[in-house]
Amino acid sequence: MASARDTDKSDDALPKGGYSRMADGKSFWWPSKQAPTSAKVRAFRDHWRSLSGDQQMPPRSALDPLDMTTLLPHIVLVDVLREPLRFRYRLIGTFVTGLAERDSTGRFLDRALYGPALEAMIWPYHRIVETCTPMATLSGVLFAERDWHCVENMFVPFGEDGVVELVAVCVDIDRDKVQRDVNQGLILDWAR
Repeated sequence: MASARDTDKSDDALPKGGYSRMADGKSFWWPSKQAPTSAKVRAFRDHWRSLSGDQQMPPRSALDPLDMTTLLPHIVLVDVLREPLRFRYRLIGTFVTGLAERDSTGRFLDRALYGPALEAMIWPYHRIVETCTPMATLSGVLFAERDWHCVENMFVPFGEDGVVELVAVCVDIDRDKVQRDVNQGLILDWAR
């Protein structure tokens, strides 16, 4: 039997034509039935599931970097701050800092850091906070001038009592794909 965390009830509310989250009103994120293909992303997802058990999401205290040392270079930890809702990098793995050619640890995810890509960059974090449900994406690199790379991302929530306190992300390059359209990304079927 599937637990609540294995099925994203909010998918019924997904707009059929994509998400209009860009400043110019164009849709960026589009639903897909495609599953994540990265072994790192799938391992991270499975680790999160083992921490969740029957809970909606594991508590923040369940996250122990020593349990995922081989994945650490690909991991990004983002604090969720409230009033107003903002996101701040707590930790960024060396693979991600190398891809971005900068270390943004301690910085807010804001327009000063991401410019016009901000809406597409932070939309998955907003969705995780709203739904308390994991999300997988496939897109060009949004956080650096490397839009020819295609990356898979697995976003997972940590928190308690239906309140997301931290979003952990696993980032991996999909070496079999080249990003054809830098103006769109796919929402993958994270549970497959």
